[in-house]
Amino acid sequence: MGKIKKSTKKVDIQALKKQRRFQKKVVKGRQVSEKSMANYREVESEEEEELQLEEKQPIRNTKIVSNEQEDDDDDDEGEEDDDEEEEEEEDEEVEVELDSKDKELANKKDKKEVGKDSEKTKSLKEQITQHKKDLDELKKKDPKLFEFLGENDKELLSFNTEMDDDDDEESDDDDDAEDAEGEGEGEKEKNQKEVLTSALLDSWISEANKNTTVQNVKKLVVAFRCASHAGSDLKEVDKVPYKIVNTAVFNRTLLICLENMPKFFDKLLDYDSVKNSDQEITDANNKTELPSSSKKWNLVKSCVSSYIRSIIQLLTQVSESNLLLIILKGLEKVICYSSCFTKYSKMLLKHLLNNWSSAEESVRIIAFLCIRKQAILCPFPFIDGCLKGIYLNFVRNSKFVSTTSLPLINFMCNCVIEIYGLDFASSYRSAFVYVRQLAVHLRNSLNTNTKESFQNIYNWQFINSVRAWVEVLSAYPGQEQISQLLYPITQIVIGMINLIPSSKFLPLRFHCIRFLNRLAETNGSFINCTPYLLDVLEYSEMKQKSGKNGGGSGSGGGAAASDKGSVSASNSKKSKLINFYTTLSVTGQQLNSKEFQDGMLSQFTELLVENLTCFNYHIGFPELTTPVILHLKKALKSKQYRPKVLSDIQEILEAIEKTSKLVKQQRDQVSFSPKETKQIQAFSDALKEKYKITPLKQLLLTLKKKSKQLQQTLIESTKTYNYEDDDEDDEDDEDDEENYDDDEEEDDEDEEDLYHEDEEQEKQPTKKSKTITKLPKKPKFKVEREGNDDDMVEDLVLSDDE
Repeated sequence: MGKIKKSTKKVDIQALKKQRRFQKKVVKGRQVSEKSMANYREVESEEEEELQLEEKQPIRNTKIVSNEQEDDDDDDEGEEDDDEEEEEEEDEEVEVELDSKDKELANKKDKKEVGKDSEKTKSLKEQITQHKKDLDELKKKDPKLFEFLGENDKELLSFNTEMDDDDDEESDDDDDAEDAEGEGEGEKEKNQKEVLTSALLDSWISEANKNTTVQNVKKLVVAFRCASHAGSDLKEVDKVPYKIVNTAVFNRTLLICLENMPKFFDKLLDYDSVKNSDQEITDANNKTELPSSSKKWNLVKSCVSSYIRSIIQLLTQVSESNLLLIILKGLEKVICYSSCFTKYSKMLLKHLLNNWSSAEESVRIIAFLCIRKQAILCPFPFIDGCLKGIYLNFVRNSKFVSTTSLPLINFMCNCVIEIYGLDFASSYRSAFVYVRQLAVHLRNSLNTNTKESFQNIYNWQFINSVRAWVEVLSAYPGQEQISQLLYPITQIVIGMINLIPSSKFLPLRFHCIRFLNRLAETNGSFINCTPYLLDVLEYSEMKQKSGKNGGGSGSGGGAAASDKGSVSASNSKKSKLINFYTTLSVTGQQLNSKEFQDGMLSQFTELLVENLTCFNYHIGFPELTTPVILHLKKALKSKQYRPKVLSDIQEILEAIEKTSKLVKQQRDQVSFSPKETKQIQAFSDALKEKYKITPLKQLLLTLKKKSKQLQQTLIESTKTYNYEDDDEDDEDDEDDEENYDDDEEEDDEDEEDLYHEDEEQEKQPTKKSKTITKLPKKPKFKVEREGNDDDMVEDLVLSDDE
């Protein structure tokens, strides 16, 4: 058969595609117009019937609604199809044809590979011919053996005929391929793609550096697109004009394009992306112009969109941290270009949030820098998605807190603070929604009064959510919009403290008091935490001796039984220091341990001194500390507390009295009245300059230094934990397991009583078990919880649907 002659007439493919898309739009427009006319006629007919029958209420036409929904669905599908077609058109615009020199460079490596293949085939053919000769000689020398082999091993003797048949088939296939050259032209083009070699890549880069034109930049964009689709599906690989065979070429392509493409884009558009990005980061209020405002943008738009889509393709495939770091560093340079495409910016934000919340530390930092640039450079509504995504990913990844995960949670919390300081108007809207959700969860737990509802509040996810907003308010204290959330956040924290007043949740109470102290110190607001701290002195754990020493209790604390005392003493062998920064609650066994009681005392002293230090320069500090001094003196007179507790209380009392005396001396020299707020503020500023370190502040510095040292030892102890110590004490613990199980059952029963008792019953101490502690007496000056049920907000689920 003769070969089919190729037509010499060139076909304009882009014009045909545009014509087809225009015809599709015309057809859709006709369909929509026909539907709308039909609906209009139905409405007219119904109105005429209503006028004739004089109906009181018009009948709703449901067909119109369904038809409108169908029209919307058709429009959405049409928009998706249009987007895909536009992407295909942009890829076709970016594609370039190879010159004769480029083809020679591309075929350099192919010739070497063909030479290797030819050598292999020659050696294989030589082996086949030698095997044939051996069979012929065997047939002549020993025909009986040849017949025996023919009966038992036919494949060995039929080797010759099979190879001849294969040769005939190959020749027939070659003839068929020559005859069907016109029919299989498309498949042949797919299989015979040009190979992207390092020599070809170097030539393209040198051309782009010498003469930065759109045509030379397109070649590099195509090379980067081929590298990004190297590990994708076959359908996507078929769209790529070149193939990459060597891994070294793949790595060089990524590195060269990610480093040089932003420079080439800047040269083509006369735009400085580095300078404009730096200006935006330093001052987020001054919006600079994006590259899309340039007059030459239409020339480079297809190249930029193809390059950004290739980066997105790489982010979907790559999981190695080193390669991710290189890609994200390259992405950071072109954030100003990706900001011109809202669709690609949203896709990039999803990948960046995923890497920020789940990758290694170095990748997390670069991903957050990219998110921050996006929030600044992208048009206005985009920052809402950044705020929402950052906060929700922080909450999802803060369910569990330990010494190892605490630095990571602190880093993510700092990222939340940073991103919420870019645009305070958008930050206030986002923060209001999520603070309202926290208030709803707290209200539901107060109303239902069940164990499950309390667990929805007393968990790390809720605590870290509150902590995030506390840190945001503390980072921007003078801001008008954000500072409006100070009161609701304070009420939420106080509600958490009053939810379950049990000694088992003392670590959580200390967390909440630490939040309140942080707000009072940074915002200059009066938040009195002393009532919630002085309650701790009424717990029996502050009065009784530890279980290790055989344990009596304070007044009304419950005497130690002999059996249970022996169990706690034996179990105290394994008791270790408790980290109050990574703990929310303790067990009944830990309540009677010496480690918990010492940690409880250190937290009490540190937080009480910290709260009073927030107001030690205020003119009314002596009157503020009067109830505290009376309460502490009363505790010193009683003989119920341990010597360590009494010595710490005495040290706090002396520091308070010295500081209040110092303020009184300066206040006696003043003649203005309490009405004059400006002079009162001036008095506080003058006192702060004169006495930079008061006795109370000096005590706080020493206490914080001790707590930091203790925290460091706890972190090191988790790294060098010896598990052999547990195996040594297994034999001793087997005897005490039954008694310990009984104690655990009693603790669970007591815990359920805490959830279901009324407030009047909670004030009455129980006498059944040693582990149940006497609930504290409320001081006379304790602040009551304000607000009624009418002031509560409506139900809202913490989700990303807001």
